[in-house]
Amino acid sequence: MTFSEFAAILKPLIGGSANTSDFARKLFESILDDESFGLLDDKGSEVFKAYYNGKTQISRISRDIKPHSEPENFVAYLQSFGDSTQMDLVKYFSDYIDDLTTENVYDKIASLFNDIIIEAAAGTRKKNTDTLLEDSEPIELPEKQDETCSNYSSEDIALLQEFTSDYDDLMMMIIGDSFSNLLVNKAPLDNALNLCINKWKIRANEISDFTLKSNICELLGEINKLDKITLDNAPNLSIKKTRTKIRNLYVKLHPDSYSATYPHDAFIDDWDEGEF
Repeated sequence: MTFSEFAAILKPLIGGSANTSDFARKLFESILDDESFGLLDDKGSEVFKAYYNGKTQISRISRDIKPHSEPENFVAYLQSFGDSTQMDLVKYFSDYIDDLTTENVYDKIASLFNDIIIEAAAGTRKKNTDTLLEDSEPIELPEKQDETCSNYSSEDIALLQEFTSDYDDLMMMIIGDSFSNLLVNKAPLDNALNLCINKWKIRANEISDFTLKSNICELLGEINKLDKITLDNAPNLSIKKTRTKIRNLYVKLHPDSYSATYPHDAFIDDWDEGEF
């Protein structure tokens, strides 16, 4: 059973007047342990609405929740709705849970929800591994140039240096021969996305140069796209094109290392692959 199916069964029984977004959030909050208050605060209403409707898989949120999942808390949440709801829960979940009774209904539904979270957290790499590895060859960089191409203000240069300090290691993993390792250990990608949410969505607004700001925002979008591809949430997107786009943006975000006038397309066959 998927989370969307689980939530759709529960909504008429215990959802009351809550909209689908608030109800989905409440379900996740209700299975968290008592020390995890605020764990979901960075996720907006549209995210939970997409979880409820099944438009977005719960792989990412499940990885966050799994270490903090406490089925007993969800049991208490279900019990709060009283005996009449208990009978409805038995009726509507009997097709999905074996040997369901009024005595075990709360425990078994809480266990089912916990299993949904565990399965989603474990299923974050649904794409065929061989297919992913086919796209893991290093993406070539142009040769470095001995010239300074930056016309940014001192404030923008400082922000660019701070940004590249946060993201250079990840970009080189994506571009280089360590990309296959990133498919196995996604912690650097997760850390980069957390930095985007908690830091650079705000800091990017401090950049005065429009082109620089655009390149940074575009890179954050490509990193997010790469995460969705590896989670199989965006199967029509190409890993190679996304990695190439990140390579292109890496070059643009290092104006003191790569010439802005370098004829990339003449020397690198796939230089404009992924460009819009």
